[in-house]
Amino acid sequence: MKFAQSVNLVAAGLLITGLFSCASIPKGATAVSPFEKDRYLGLWYEIARKDFKFERNLNNTTAEYSLNEDGSIKVVNRGYNVIALDVDYRYALVAGKDLDLLWILSRETTVPDEIKDQYLQLAEEIGYDTSDLIWVEHNQK
Repeated sequence: MKFAQSVNLVAAGLLITGLFSCASIPKGATAVSPFEKDRYLGLWYEIARKDFKFERNLNNTTAEYSLNEDGSIKVVNRGYNVIALDVDYRYALVAGKDLDLLWILSRETTVPDEIKDQYLQLAEEIGYDTSDLIWVEHNQK
């Protein structure tokens, strides 16, 4: 079980490193500001995502963020597009460089319905087709 989680973490890390090195954001989306990177660090569970070849058929996917010695965020490069974030930094809506990439992240394995509905509505207003989101299972401890 731990091996599968490690593989998923590595896959998520590769995904995030590759995707968030971009400095672009979909038209109509706005990055969260102010963004407190220290509060964003730690473990996040992937709740939903658009299909992406590096994560195809993966469940129990997580990402863990930490600081590098130079103060940058490990795994995530500078162009990270957090477009919605609750005040407690427990739930995040993350956009890729275009309308083909979108994630809902959580500090827990689930998201309250009101947060899920709010993030889906925002994504749709920006122009995302949320009907094809993959809802990730978290059934391993």
